Amino acid sequence: MAKSALPLTRWEQFLPPPPSVAAQKRLLRVQRKIVARTKGPVICRGRDQAELAPLQCLERQFNVNCLGCPAPCHLCHVCRVKPLAFQDIELCRACLKVALKDEAVRGLPDILPTRKLYCQRTRVSIEYVDCVKLQLHQTPYEEECLFCPHPSYQCQRCRKYPSRYPNQGLCLHCMVAEYDGVVEDPKIEAFITRVQAMSQPRPVT
Repeated sequence: MAKSALPLTRWEQFLPPPPSVAAQKRLLRVQRKIVARTKGPVICRGRDQAELAPLQCLERQFNVNCLGCPAPCHLCHVCRVKPLAFQDIELCRACLKVALKDEAVRGLPDILPTRKLYCQRTRVSIEYVDCVKLQLHQTPYEEECLFCPHPSYQCQRCRKYPSRYPNQGLCLHCMVAEYDGVVEDPKIEAFITRVQAMSQPRPVT
């Protein structure tokens, strides 16, 4: 009997499914050419913290262990051929812009208020409406809620969009806003400022 697949993390739920075997073979030719430009070994952020050649790094990419990896051969997790726009965000510039628009349009999910879910904070089943109340009156970046896989888990800063990043409890907009004042390129800084304006915190009522 085949083993059942592990449930997707909150972060993985926002990504498209992996490409087919045939599509991956076509991508691999392009990926190898791009990754081969990286000079010297890189340190893998996985469990073994191994020193890898760029092509070995490519073989391990596109999973949750790669989040935040600064390796220059780390490719976008959507198109899988372009370099990342920001170290802690798994998207290239083009895919990032598409994902931001999608997040802005979708907003928070429409969930039945009485829908039950298991709360890792209270360790009991609670209704969706109670889950939201717990989040609204907690300290930002509450560790007890981090890594929550439920769609009811809101961004812990703006509370306008679902949480996407398990380590920070933030949506995509707020993850981009984290880079405000960090980059030196004026065009990228202007882009961050526009995104930041869309992620102003929702007032708590």
